[in-house]
Amino acid sequence: MDNEGKALDYNTPSIQYASLNYYLNWLGNIENLTLQIDHIIHNPRELNSNWLSIIQRLNQINDYKSLFIKAGYAEINKQSITDALVTFERSLVQPSRFDEYLLGNKNSINKQEVSGFRLFKEYGCVSCHQGINIGGNMRQTFGVMQRYYNDDEVLKVRDLGYYNLSGHADDKFLFRVPSLRNVAQTAPYFHDASAKTLTKAIEVMFKFQIGMTPSQQEVEDIAAFLKTLDAVK
Repeated sequence: MDNEGKALDYNTPSIQYASLNYYLNWLGNIENLTLQIDHIIHNPRELNSNWLSIIQRLNQINDYKSLFIKAGYAEINKQSITDALVTFERSLVQPSRFDEYLLGNKNSINKQEVSGFRLFKEYGCVSCHQGINIGGNMRQTFGVMQRYYNDDEVLKVRDLGYYNLSGHADDKFLFRVPSLRNVAQTAPYFHDASAKTLTKAIEVMFKFQIGMTPSQQEVEDIAAFLKTLDAVK
């Protein structure tokens, strides 16, 4: 929701592993958390504010002044606010059972989850969902093997993807590849929230990104693997 209670154009992604992304936002147009905070503050549909106003408001609250001093900041300013927020976001990163598996604990995931991991690699999912965040470090066309949207559909501006910023025809439907960490906990899926369940998202990826129809067992195995990416609580 925006600052007026209306739905935003894009499905809001989780921030839990955002600090591990190379690109931020669905368009992949923001390079780090510091820039993202600045973007959110000035965005008319999000905070619709400015640094001067925020600094003044925080300085009027004694509890915040005390907390900033306790945290080691000399004063409340743009730098200290940004640093505090980025530090908090980085603290949200938690290991998963799959991380334990990669570190040598072969008992941390079961036989079905191992099968799903094998399928995830064999079908080439790792070509886009790669790196420490299992995604978040590249842009890719949504609809590689065929268009995700029918030709007779009236597209929303948001669905044109990175084209909205670059103006290059080749950038239509280009979006940041999302991280798959905690993916089982963050439905709905895709920039437009069009997949309501994890299994539906897997089926869409097979059809539009790989050009195949998976068996029910393959979908279930891959879903089981993706659940190993949940943060260990």
